[in-house]
Formats: sequence, C-alpha cells, structure tokens
Amino acid sequence: MRTATLHEMVGAVRRYALANYEKDGWDFVIESWSDEDIQKIVGTYTTQEAAIVAVHQVVKQLNSKRRDIEHA
Repeated sequence: MRTATLHEMVGAVRRYALANYEKDGWDFVIESWSDEDIQKIVGTYTTQEAAIVAVHQVVKQLNSKRRDIEHA
C-alpha cells in the first residue's frame, strides 16, 4: 500500500467531510477547520483511510458535546 502525502490526506478528509456534512459532526471540518487543523490530527498516519478515521474520532466527540449542549 502506498503512503499518502499529507496533502493527499487533507484532501481526502475534506472530500469525506463534504460528502458526510450532516453526519457525526463532519460539518465542523467544513465550517471551521483549516488545513493546518487537519494536518495536526493526520500528520502521523500514512493512508487516507486512517486519516479519515482519526478525524472522525475527533469530530464525533465534538458532535456529542454539541448534542449535550443542545439538549441541556
């Protein structure tokens, strides 16, 4: 398996976030994250899939906190 570049991983995360905008907090990525924000999370990974999974873990937590606040 080929190692993805940081640029490729950021692009993959952005495309996935756009395709899943209304799910699990992916809107955070589209609305407020810079490429540098994404790079901080995906910088240690080597595949686009792993980068997406890593970012998903973060946005799921953010989305959960948002839901808690909305329902308080």
